[in-house]
Amino acid sequence: MINSQLPYTMITRNTQSYLLLPWLLLTCLTVEAQTIIKQDSLLIEQGVAGTNDFDDLSRKLILAHDDDGRPLEILTESFTDGEWRPRRKVTLSYEQGRISNTLIQVWNPLTETFQDSRERILTYGPNNQLLSRVDRQAPSPGEALVNDQQWLHTYDDDEQLLLSVLQAWDGGSWEDLRRRTYAYNANGQLIEQVAQVWAANDWRNLQRRSMSYDPMHFGMTVALGQQWSPEEQSWVNVQRMTYTYNAQNNWSSEVTQVWDQDNEAWVSDHRQLFTMGPQGQFEGRVRQVWEDDQWRSQFRGAQTFNGQLLNIQFEGWQEDTQSWENHSRHFLHYGADGRLALSQGWERWNSSSEQWENDLDTRRYRFFWSALITATEETPIINNCRVPNPYLSGQVISCNLPNADASYTLELFDLLGRRIYRATFTAGEDARIDRSFPQGTYVLRIRQNDKIYHLQQLLTF
Repeated sequence: MINSQLPYTMITRNTQSYLLLPWLLLTCLTVEAQTIIKQDSLLIEQGVAGTNDFDDLSRKLILAHDDDGRPLEILTESFTDGEWRPRRKVTLSYEQGRISNTLIQVWNPLTETFQDSRERILTYGPNNQLLSRVDRQAPSPGEALVNDQQWLHTYDDDEQLLLSVLQAWDGGSWEDLRRRTYAYNANGQLIEQVAQVWAANDWRNLQRRSMSYDPMHFGMTVALGQQWSPEEQSWVNVQRMTYTYNAQNNWSSEVTQVWDQDNEAWVSDHRQLFTMGPQGQFEGRVRQVWEDDQWRSQFRGAQTFNGQLLNIQFEGWQEDTQSWENHSRHFLHYGADGRLALSQGWERWNSSSEQWENDLDTRRYRFFWSALITATEETPIINNCRVPNPYLSGQVISCNLPNADASYTLELFDLLGRRIYRATFTAGEDARIDRSFPQGTYVLRIRQNDKIYHLQQLLTF
């Protein structure tokens, strides 16, 4: 097992896309003004299928931090043949608090040295919006890094993303590959995404996604997916998702339909029904499929949180017994100080022995936190809004803000610091995030110009 002399800290787990916890930027967590907790390492264990046992799999050791506790050098080791062996090293640098360069090196056991493998270079605008990302890679181990791909992003005056272009390096210059354009309504809500590919010296349509919103509570009501037909020279329907809300304007259902081209009609495929608690917090969902002209239950999931243990559990519908049976679960345990201590899952239910046990891909991530160090800047806790956490797309965010007629900006960032959502609202309105994102951990910020009124980590489902 793990060497107790090593200063282990935070551990993360990608729980099969249901709960994504990118661990890198959680290594510097502010807990009070002028103090932070820095991370030393990460331990990942692999479940032994059919048991409740775990074996060491890999670990990440943070070898160096900057003055703000951010990681500068991360060593990844694998547990092989009874010993820890180096596998990869990541070196990071920052610009205005955001990652600007990531160098990945892989271990060469023949030379017993690390060799450059990939590099990512990020640049930002004056308002911290991501402007470009350049990926470089070594053609083979030990060779010099060369350009591979780059992403270029363009924004409007309201800092809304308008255009993302992907280019590939052909040895002497950058060549266009794909691009995505974005359009917004007067409320700053995304209403269209168009994906195009560069071919025959022209941009050619591929896919389009169009969104509609309720004019009263601004929640998304329809998301329409289409693909371009070169033969018909028009957009052809593919998929439609319809959203409904309860009396509290919280998301209550999501229905997915597919387009029947022969009959030119929408056909139901599956739906999810959501249940909310009295404070608008997400509590559970039921997934049903459309079969034989009726909805048939397939899975249902629920989550409970007692302040320290977040348990996410799914049950499967059994047609033969007409009842629900345990299927899978994932849980996260937080310490008394609120920091994540353990992430484990997914476990499968063994109906024969009537107990939970590991599956082939069950993982356990242990989070350990190091001593406090002094931060270079004071970072007070800012909390002027009541936000359901974990958060489900479309739920109401209630804020106590000054200047009732003033406009405020709601922003969501991933844990790489990239802004992935932006909306505006006035103090007298209920705010909400009306788009769905991959399940995981994000950072929510609400501001008026440069003044921040709310800042918190947010779990989404």
